[in-house]
Amino acid sequence: AKVQQRAAREGFDWPTVEGPLNKLDEELGEIRDAVSANDPNEQLSEIGDLLFAVVNVARHLDIDPESALRFAVQKFRGRVEAVETLATQKGQALKSMTLEELDGLWESVKQQQTH
Repeated sequence: AKVQQRAAREGFDWPTVEGPLNKLDEELGEIRDAVSANDPNEQLSEIGDLLFAVVNVARHLDIDPESALRFAVQKFRGRVEAVETLATQKGQALKSMTLEELDGLWESVKQQQTH
């Protein structure tokens, strides 16, 4: 974010958030290509580019990317714990459940939570 802020002060920036949003699409496509090519070095590079683009979107929206990531991690943790609780209530262990069953519990938890 600091590197991007410095570049923006020098005029190297998109005028609106649409530029960084479009860059996300581009970078995601490049990750898909790197995965298809089974190229770990390119995958590493493209993941870095995607993260950099996400930070740029956050900066344009005046959102601290680190705070946003922490919030997402906390939300994920809470949902996983809620899924574990639902599974326990059903007498099941997560490890023994199918991906479809887990996804069903996940969707149930998402509908119950607002964030």
